[in-house]
Amino acid sequence: NGDPIKEAKTAEEWVYANENKLPAFCYYDNEPDKKNGPFYGKLYNWYAINDSRGLAPEGWHVASDNEWNQTVNHLGGANRSVRGVLQTGWNVYTYFMDAGYKMKSKTGWNYYWSNVLCENCRNWSGAFRKKTYCQVCDDTRSVEKKIYGNGDNSSGFSALPGGFRQGNGEFLNFSSEGNWWTSTISSEADLAVYHSLFYKYKDYDDLYSSGYVYKDSADKGCGFSVRCVKNYLSTVKKVVEPELPQVDKKIATIPTFILDNVLDSTAFTDANLDKTKKTIFIYFGPDCGHCIYFVKKMMDSIQLFSNTQIVMMSSVEHQKIKSFYYEHKMNDIPFITMGRDPKYAFVSLFDIRQFPSAYLYDEKGKFVKSFSSEVAIADLINY
Repeated sequence: NGDPIKEAKTAEEWVYANENKLPAFCYYDNEPDKKNGPFYGKLYNWYAINDSRGLAPEGWHVASDNEWNQTVNHLGGANRSVRGVLQTGWNVYTYFMDAGYKMKSKTGWNYYWSNVLCENCRNWSGAFRKKTYCQVCDDTRSVEKKIYGNGDNSSGFSALPGGFRQGNGEFLNFSSEGNWWTSTISSEADLAVYHSLFYKYKDYDDLYSSGYVYKDSADKGCGFSVRCVKNYLSTVKKVVEPELPQVDKKIATIPTFILDNVLDSTAFTDANLDKTKKTIFIYFGPDCGHCIYFVKKMMDSIQLFSNTQIVMMSSVEHQKIKSFYYEHKMNDIPFITMGRDPKYAFVSLFDIRQFPSAYLYDEKGKFVKSFSSEVAIADLINY
């Protein structure tokens, strides 16, 4: 609305704003002319995002988690086969290569060194190698190469690695990562959802650095970048409700599946389901913080699900799933089945990108709706 937002020029001012839940912004290293100035922009705490006066210009709004997900999916995330599952501490995510690479700018991202095949001798025959010494790689067949974490920016998003600021005022990872707040509150107290891009994800090679789009929740006192989305304005007098997106035919009804029952290692399939009850499939990770929080809430209200069959599953080690099952006392609930999905069949089938993910089917086995990452217990009870 035109009101100024407080610029926190010192760590003390940043901490004060967060302790008092006041909106604030800063520049990286508190240097507007060097780094996070006109080129990289400002870093905001989440209290600025959520302020009732509105951070975005008129006609725009701060992107929600759902809008970020739609963007990532549109750029290839949702329509490609799953490349694998990454587990980092409490967070377990499937990953895709394309979206982040298309979103990152062509320049400005940090680099790392990686061993690659020597271009000089990689195509030599075995016989030629025996009699010829490669001067380029000293006959090791590999050389170190500087690899930049830039993207191709084919999306026009032009994501830049502006780093971030912690709640305690410390600045980190300029030129190595970019982080963007969403307007979405996390299911965990005092946290909000953000998305990140990296020049290189942890200690992995360019499989991750090229285009991994990371999503998590952070303390609202962190300083991240912000992207806005233009409001949709109808050009016709009569507002026509948009058609709901078509459900993928593969999951429009309960699909054929086989899981390993973690209790006795027998097969649990779609044929074992009660065809007269509603079904909820829940994909989770035993070490995922969101999943632990969600399961605790679900178990607090578990008797409200007595007319529903719940199938929980994960792809991690059998013993981890079984321990999780007993730790949360699900063995006392007859309508919960705990299965293992060793080949990521459900991950690929449902295009799972966040844990926990829930997929709801009615008594006739027809798909109703799904939830990802932020799963409200009330939504599962009342569908």
